[in-house]
Amino acid sequence: MLACLSINLYCFDKALPTNYVMLPSLSSINIAFNNIEGSLPMFKNVAKVLLTANQFTGSIPTEYGLLGNLTHLHLEHNFGITGTVPTELMECDKLSLLAIYDTGISGNITLCSTFGNSILVRVSDLSLCEKECECCCAIVF
Repeated sequence: MLACLSINLYCFDKALPTNYVMLPSLSSINIAFNNIEGSLPMFKNVAKVLLTANQFTGSIPTEYGLLGNLTHLHLEHNFGITGTVPTELMECDKLSLLAIYDTGISGNITLCSTFGNSILVRVSDLSLCEKECECCCAIVF
């Protein structure tokens, strides 16, 4: 039996094959730099999610807070992702990197009050981070 599975998917145009993202042994998925459209996909048990530079739209699903193994979430360069960072992500106590620069995400990021210095949040604008979270936020140009 496979303990963990890492998938890198390239050259997909418009649609993500959903049979890949729900594999129970999936620990890492990289679908960066494709041309995938639509809402952010759901996952099970995944630790690293790289969705960089696609055409995803909508908000970050609150269900991502149920991903107890989540350590890295890369959403950068998806300008159609909007809304706020859901507070449910605070349940992901292993989360160490959240990359949300070059998205349409707005509001205040409050994750740092829970994670302390153990999380790095990459943003385009420090105004997204509450005052007590600025030490965890890094501006990416």
